[in-house]
Amino acid sequence: AVSKKAARVGFEWPSVESVLDKLREETAELEADLHRPDRAAEELGDLLFTAVNIARWQKIDPELALRDTVARFTSRCTVMEAEALQKGLELESLSQ
Repeated sequence: AVSKKAARVGFEWPSVESVLDKLREETAELEADLHRPDRAAEELGDLLFTAVNIARWQKIDPELALRDTVARFTSRCTVMEAEALQKGLELESLSQ
């Protein structure tokens, strides 16, 4: 909602490619500040906000995309847990 409102009033990147450039910039800033929790949290927020703008450019609902990813991850974990149990192994011993 915030990024849509900002775009409506003219605060907008010129292309999705420029938003992807910004995502790479935010990723580098997060990596540089991982040792500083206060800064890392701010940089992670910037990265997430930029990712939401990519979703908006692509007409993707970012919340739905995240929910779908969590569901796929949960499903994979469930399968891996069952496989580990069947083989008598610890889940951590299976490859990702």
